[in-house]
Amino acid sequence: MSDDHTPKNAPHAGLDRQTLHDLNNMFVAAKGSLQLMQMRHKDDPKSLRIAETALQSLENVQSFVFEKLAH
Repeated sequence: MSDDHTPKNAPHAGLDRQTLHDLNNMFVAAKGSLQLMQMRHKDDPKSLRIAETALQSLENVQSFVFEKLAH
């Protein structure tokens, strides 16, 4: 049992640790794709804005996942 008396394999706020790890893996793949988009469309301001906005959102969600994994 963990410090809060919750079994380690118990769901964590509706998501178990494996699901959180799987989500993080998908985020890494999406992040890489967006970074490639930025490199390939560096002369297109609209594409760069779209990619940057998506990357910022992805990083926010990834931070949330890291916080949940830390608990």
